[in-house]
Amino acid sequence: MVAAAVDIALFTQLSDDPDRYGWAGLGTPAAVIVGAGAVAVPILAFRRRAPAVASLTLAMYAIVLTLTIGSRPLLTLLVALFTAAAWESRRRALLCLTATLAAHAVGTGYEASLSGPGPRPFAVIAVATVYVLLDVAAWGAGRRTSAARQRAAYLEESRAALAAEAVRAERQRIGRELHDIVAHSISLIAVQAAGAARVVHGDPVRAERSMESICQLSQEAIVELRRMLTLVEGTPAGQDVTTDPATSPGIPDLLPGLLELIAQVRETGHQVELGVTGTPAALDSSVRLAAHRIAQEALTNAVKHGSADSQIHLSVTWTVDHLDLRISNHVRPTTRAEPHPFSTGRGLYGLQERARLVGGHLDTSSTESTFTISASLPTTSLNQPSLEPTAAK
Repeated sequence: MVAAAVDIALFTQLSDDPDRYGWAGLGTPAAVIVGAGAVAVPILAFRRRAPAVASLTLAMYAIVLTLTIGSRPLLTLLVALFTAAAWESRRRALLCLTATLAAHAVGTGYEASLSGPGPRPFAVIAVATVYVLLDVAAWGAGRRTSAARQRAAYLEESRAALAAEAVRAERQRIGRELHDIVAHSISLIAVQAAGAARVVHGDPVRAERSMESICQLSQEAIVELRRMLTLVEGTPAGQDVTTDPATSPGIPDLLPGLLELIAQVRETGHQVELGVTGTPAALDSSVRLAAHRIAQEALTNAVKHGSADSQIHLSVTWTVDHLDLRISNHVRPTTRAEPHPFSTGRGLYGLQERARLVGGHLDTSSTESTFTISASLPTTSLNQPSLEPTAAK
């Protein structure tokens, strides 16, 4: 409304020098001039819904006004052009700029037609230059606004995508931790229960030991699951559930942790041979957790898929900047054709992902009777942030 009022007051016959008049002549009633100029108000009000339509309509209407009653709208056209440039595509914005320039070209022609004394060429050139500069400036400001809005939208979409990716990664991390906590204990419990069932009549003492081991493993699994759920439920949104030092139980040193895992496996009746080569070095917490979980899952797989009387070989090799783990065991012939009833199907994938997350790699190989898992991990994690444990055994 303000733009229309300024146009009526400054760029119509109401403000023209009475000694000068153009092709529209003189004597147009003021009511007609004001009414014709006020038509721009509802068109401008519509510009948010259809910016290009409003700009083109006002440009054509300005040409009609200039040709008929000598009005030369300026601000209303600039406002409509800015809105179109800010909200329409570049192609439509250029079309609106062309229409506005055409309307102001007609206005420049009207300025040239004004009668009266004095030279006119320089004044006409000045008017034309001002029109062009104002039109281009309004269009450019609109395009900059459009670019800024698009950048803001892109950043918002990127932020949302990053947030979704963080949620997905956190869910995968929680899933890996739950798998490591549950799969190891449940697999050993299943083996112990099967062994106890076989010897319950012939060797009650051994069956009793198996049941005691089952009770201990079950309690440990429940404690670790409770700790994991406490961390998940008590961690604010957006915070990694695994990095709270006040609640993290800590990562065991690699060799003591391996000896504890080996002791649990030996209780199932499997023999485990441990070999250590090289000088142990300090490990990042994330690497130490990955090594512990890889050994834990590999030993669990050996118990599930290996022969009861077969030996499991676990070797730990320290080099200058790497830790190499190798776990091999004999497998039953039926394990290649039939899935194990206690297998989750996610173990090897989880191991490979854990190794990748700290900058290492994990490979598997097999023969007719042997299955081997080999992992090479850097002593210092190459990826940040590092994975801290929710529970370590």
